[in-house]
Amino acid sequence: MKYHLSTIVFCFILTPTTFGNNTNHPLGFNPRVQALAFMYPAQAQLIFDAGNEANAYTDQFFGTGAQSQNDNSSNAFRHSLWNALAVKKLKDAGANDATANDIVQQFTSAYEYNDTGTALVKTAASAMDLHNNLVGRSFKNYTTVNQLLDSLFLKAIEPKVITSTLSQILASHNADVNTA
Repeated sequence: MKYHLSTIVFCFILTPTTFGNNTNHPLGFNPRVQALAFMYPAQAQLIFDAGNEANAYTDQFFGTGAQSQNDNSSNAFRHSLWNALAVKKLKDAGANDATANDIVQQFTSAYEYNDTGTALVKTAASAMDLHNNLVGRSFKNYTTVNQLLDSLFLKAIEPKVITSTLSQILASHNADVNTA
């Protein structure tokens, strides 16, 4: 598929600079995310839009400012919702299920890399983000956004007992991180 330079520029002009949390790079994204945005400009815009929607819904469900919190139920909800909405947006734009899941996985896993985009940040927070991204991509059969929101909200607030170690969680997402 060919993209015109204006499409790439348009994608970056419309993308809010507050979406990323890395202020060392243009738009706050590490080089891995930037490279993916150049490879998939139309899909990048849809994924960024899904992220902004996920942030807004997170604040709606958990209270103002919740979308900027980390390592809690609202963060789990936000990551899962972002992935579910992004897959749906890509499928609505014509991608098949496998392609939509693959592109969303590449983008959302790329956010868990260091500032240079060369290595996965191996922390419990990144492992949980990868896990919650995968959970979101597994929500395929919802018919309305409200149905998805209710399901993810209940999943985010249910008590959890984590029996896996950090290395086990990271190993289970090895395919995610190696293909991003």
